[in-house]
Amino acid sequence: MVCKFLSASHSLAKARNLFSKIFVVLNFSSMEFKYCVVLITTPPEEAEKIANLIVEKKLGACTNIIKEINSIYWWQGKIEKDKESLLIVKTRTDLFEKLKEEVKKVHPYTVPEIIAMPIIAGNEDYLKWIDESC
Repeated sequence: MVCKFLSASHSLAKARNLFSKIFVVLNFSSMEFKYCVVLITTPPEEAEKIANLIVEKKLGACTNIIKEINSIYWWQGKIEKDKESLLIVKTRTDLFEKLKEEVKKVHPYTVPEIIAMPIIAGNEDYLKWIDESC
């Protein structure tokens, strides 16, 4: 009887663990996040201009520029390969739509990559600095 109890108890613990993981995933999808990281690819010669625009207009507290990445992607039915720069913007989520609009005005691509990912946790001092800088 003790073995059956331990086995049932073990199964219950596994089920609770699985349920808590499912809950976390579902809960994240409905949570509102105050801060986000925005990724923007650009031609290398446009990266600094776009990064400056973002910071000057206070749409991001900081924009990092990774000067050269190799991108492989589908475009108009063909696989393309290009050298691009990657901008990494730290900002508030409520500024994303305005940031996207401003970048699209000056970005040379027909379909620019401008995607946001939530910051789910971070150094509180850094997050406060984002608030103060945007």
